[in-house]
Amino acid sequence: MSARQAVIITGGAKRIGAALARDFARHGYDIALHYNHSENEARTLQKELGAGCRIFAQDLADSAGIAPLMQRIQAEMPHCTALI
Repeated sequence: MSARQAVIITGGAKRIGAALARDFARHGYDIALHYNHSENEARTLQKELGAGCRIFAQDLADSAGIAPLMQRIQAEMPHCTALI
């Protein structure tokens, strides 16, 4: 388990989500950055934030995809303890 904390930020590729991702990263958190349509923005932000940021695509309107999304995040970043 990582000594770092991690947070899942839904809709994190743009606007408020991106600002939150930057702030949490500045405070030492790893970021599980969720996006739906904003892949380019998510990849750009991932490069900006570095190795502690992983990106995950999912349409949250599709409720059947939420559990698999959380399972993917948990598998890659088991130290995630918060969801925004």
